[in-house]
Amino acid sequence: MWRRDTGPVDLVYSSANTANTMAEASFASQPSLAYSAPRPADDGRLQQIMSRPASFEWRQDDGRLQQMQVSQTHAQVSKDTIKIDMEIKFPQKEKKKKAKPVQGSLLSAIFKEQRFPEPMYFQNVDCVGLPSLLSSKECNLIIDYAEAQGFSVQQRHRVLNLMWSDVVDPFFAEALWQFCGLGWFLRTISIDGMVPCGLNDVIRIQKYVQGSLFGRHTDQPVRREDGKISKYSLRIFLNGREDDEVFTGGLSVFHVPFRQEPVVFEPEAGLGLLYPQGELCTIQEETEVLFGCKYVLRADVLFCKPEDLQRR
Repeated sequence: MWRRDTGPVDLVYSSANTANTMAEASFASQPSLAYSAPRPADDGRLQQIMSRPASFEWRQDDGRLQQMQVSQTHAQVSKDTIKIDMEIKFPQKEKKKKAKPVQGSLLSAIFKEQRFPEPMYFQNVDCVGLPSLLSSKECNLIIDYAEAQGFSVQQRHRVLNLMWSDVVDPFFAEALWQFCGLGWFLRTISIDGMVPCGLNDVIRIQKYVQGSLFGRHTDQPVRREDGKISKYSLRIFLNGREDDEVFTGGLSVFHVPFRQEPVVFEPEAGLGLLYPQGELCTIQEETEVLFGCKYVLRADVLFCKPEDLQRR
């Protein structure tokens, strides 16, 4: 301990019972401390005595302050002593809860409400029409995204001449499947013991400029490593000929067997067409765009075993 008076500083060490006193005054083992507060000297001079953490009391004797170390369990209290009991409690640290990551993407966020499509069935062709599957705003946002991403060119003389951009986005595929009501519409369908389970992660945006076309062809299934197989194609027109004459030509034509005249669909923004792939696919083509620019979304409807669907 040290004592400061008006004179020089004298440093005095007290070794008596130091170990015992420190053990008794340990903050870790004794959260409740009992000690005596200093009282001012009669002569008005400031005296300060500092010591190691322990229980202590001050006594006045002949005008001087003397310190006596006492045991916490056997503290002596007299008329010249002030005793204060103090309990120190440290607040418990709250565990920070980890925020759950928000899953989604820029394109998946364009869908704001659930919808249930009203299908149109055609007598002469194996194809189902889904009007207003996408809104005009949603179509424009998808077009803007594809344009920002960029297009590649695919050409084959007199057979194929178009531009395409693949959107690899599982969140977008899931949102298109759920919010647009495709899963709800296909919920009762079963083909070869398999049931529909969603859209393939790779969705293609096709762009037909003036002179572009897609000759006669059929859509073939996609076979994934996880055992899922596509059995239906989904085509959605992202703009239409009615939109201020943005393009002319570019009709979707289905060549039905044993029928002389083909079935022709005129593009309409948001209109979806659903038709089978592989051996059951009807031969089709996209006629030449004579003016302007035409955009089409193409996706594959995946099928899986019923037990695999229940594990999701």
